[in-house]
Amino acid sequence: GINAEYMGKERMPAPDNAGGVDQDNFSRTSFKYWVKPQDVISLVGICIKHLPIYCFKKSESPLCAIKSVYFDDKDKGMYSERLSKGESARVFRIRWYDDNMDTVFIERKVHHMKWVKADSSKNRFSLKGGQVMEFLRGNLPVETVKPKNRALFTEVQKLVLDRSLFPSVRTCYDRMAFQHDSDNSVRVSLDLHLEMIREHTSHFEWFTPSNDLREDDIYRFPFTVCELKLCGDYVQNPPPWVRDLMTGGLLKDANGFGKFATGTYMLEQTKNLRIPFWIDNNPTFAVVNQSERGASEAPTTLDNHKLSMQAPDNCLAQCFPCVPPPYQAMPRVKIEPKTFFSNERTFMSWFQAAIIIEMFGISLLATAYEGSFLGQDPIKVAEEKFPIEMFTNAAGRVNIEEMDEERAKFLSRQTHAAPVGYVLCLIGLVIIAYAGVRYYIRDKALLHCQPTGYLEADGPPMLAITLVAGIIAVPNNAHI
Repeated sequence: GINAEYMGKERMPAPDNAGGVDQDNFSRTSFKYWVKPQDVISLVGICIKHLPIYCFKKSESPLCAIKSVYFDDKDKGMYSERLSKGESARVFRIRWYDDNMDTVFIERKVHHMKWVKADSSKNRFSLKGGQVMEFLRGNLPVETVKPKNRALFTEVQKLVLDRSLFPSVRTCYDRMAFQHDSDNSVRVSLDLHLEMIREHTSHFEWFTPSNDLREDDIYRFPFTVCELKLCGDYVQNPPPWVRDLMTGGLLKDANGFGKFATGTYMLEQTKNLRIPFWIDNNPTFAVVNQSERGASEAPTTLDNHKLSMQAPDNCLAQCFPCVPPPYQAMPRVKIEPKTFFSNERTFMSWFQAAIIIEMFGISLLATAYEGSFLGQDPIKVAEEKFPIEMFTNAAGRVNIEEMDEERAKFLSRQTHAAPVGYVLCLIGLVIIAYAGVRYYIRDKALLHCQPTGYLEADGPPMLAITLVAGIIAVPNNAHI
């Protein structure tokens, strides 16, 4: 087949790289696409002209079977974080090749946003298959791995234990890759026959044995996944043939697509999960190529579900017919770094307004308890503050009415100012708490690049009303 025809040809010279390629730790920029099954041969023909087929472990076959078990918590937190692709969103998986489980790879992928000035990366280390359960339980000593991998070992093990992660979804596919042996600055990989499997393990295993799998535990993805991985200067300036491939129409853009998120959603529909945006944003994938079929033949079926012969109004229902469409995809928005500072400034503005209201309240309390904060009788305090001598004229006559009026005003301020002061102080504390909650809600929405969650419809009017009430209350109750 393809391997026999092309592997004997002289390969293109690879760039000088005496150190080889580190397949365990690298940073790269990936571009993901979907390819119709009937277009795979054409794509292989284009890639083979520019890159040699990368043989995994120098095997005869150009295909390598790859299986990965992805871990998640009971609330699908890893799924939500990966789908939102916020800063430092992580994925943890265990991977092995060609059914060889003697050695498995513990992998951690981390996503960084562009403004962080750090590349998204994948890091991994190897363990023996029999050591996996001890690692997941936290009983495997860090000295098991090489010194350079111990920080990663500790990080992943802490992640598993802190978040109570367990096997969630397994992906299985055959990978064909095109890449120079000594350089990975340009790499093209094709993942064929992609299957996603629901894991339902016991406490004594980290993957579900084949005999325990049911047919409804498996979702067969209908397209081949093509991934272009570029490093270094090629990220901004891809080779001409790569640029032509990206824009030639053979590849359908699937930016953001993830096997873990797709498998989780397709296999866990009863949990009302958010729809991955790439499912709802690719209507062209529902068009079935009829060139190799007669007009009288039935439409192509995927998992026994018919596809429409026309471009669909609802890609979700056509491309993924087994998915009910009750929920809408959540688009992502671009977040600039300065937006986080704006959120902080908004919180500080609310905090300052709350301090002003607190000052109003404290002023009223100071007026209300003037002279009586030591626990004295308010009447005696009034008599001491307004002694009879203040109302005695030169003739020795006392103005009883004026004295009683002043003392009554003093006692009235104590009666009315204190409750108002307490209310304003309480409102000030509530505003501080409200501002803190809103700050964290907006901060979470920014980290997850959500388009909603920033509007405050009720807070500002309530704040304005409280400030006006404070301005009115203080002059009317304060003793000047």
